[in-house]
Amino acid sequence: DVASPLGGRAPVDPLSLGEPWLTAHGSRFLADAEALAKVERSLATAEVDPRSYAAVYLVGGVATAWDFPVDPGIRALVESLHAAGRP
Repeated sequence: DVASPLGGRAPVDPLSLGEPWLTAHGSRFLADAEALAKVERSLATAEVDPRSYAAVYLVGGVATAWDFPVDPGIRALVESLHAAGRP
């Protein structure tokens, strides 16, 4: 699943879609219609039920520095998983 602070179309830094940042794995992701659909219709972080997940993987360049620290949905999700001993 893909989640973002506001839900809906997850923001993507357009500069990350080119050289030197786009790797073979990124190119494969961009060619995957199912994966892209999840980015277009991301869940809002506040709506994610932590009981449904074994782990969370936070990705993002600038987002990890600016959006994630102030998003209450991400905070609640990470704190809940941590308290349950899940990464």
